[in-house]
Amino acid sequence: MIEFTLDETFREKDPRKRSLEIDDESWKKKKKKKKQQKKTKKKKKKKKKQKKTKKKKKKNRSPPMDPSLLRNWFSIVEANWN
Repeated sequence: MIEFTLDETFREKDPRKRSLEIDDESWKKKKKKKKQQKKTKKKKKKKKKQKKTKKKKKKNRSPPMDPSLLRNWFSIVEANWN
């Protein structure tokens, strides 16, 4: 009968450590890279969503100026200018 140490049985059951050659450093690097990719993917999705739901600028809804007032204003400015 073969005796397994706790570490070996753990490695067999843990999918990331199926083979004993896999060292923890490379595993950590891969995990970190995946996490980073996930973050950037989420950010891109969020940005895309924000772009879609961007608020429309409100148009200037001030009433059109009365032409007579405008003429008066121009005449006042012209008088002050001369």
